[in-house]
Amino acid sequence: MVKTVVATIAQGQDITARKQAEAEVNKLNDILKRRAADLEATNKELETFAYSVSHDLRAPLRSMEGFSQALLEDCCDIFK
Repeated sequence: MVKTVVATIAQGQDITARKQAEAEVNKLNDILKRRAADLEATNKELETFAYSVSHDLRAPLRSMEGFSQALLEDCCDIFK
């Protein structure tokens, strides 16, 4: 017995909207990656700046501490 194909059913689906949504997601992910990289670079610059400022502010404090220590040693009898 030989079977004969009488009909074929084809189903199509429009995936244009899905492809557009995927493209938009990829675009947004690229933007997010760039912003994350920019933020990381900015944070490194901020860390460098904070370290520099911290170092620059310690020098005068060390000078004042040294002067205060010398003053205490010279005038310790007055403060007792």
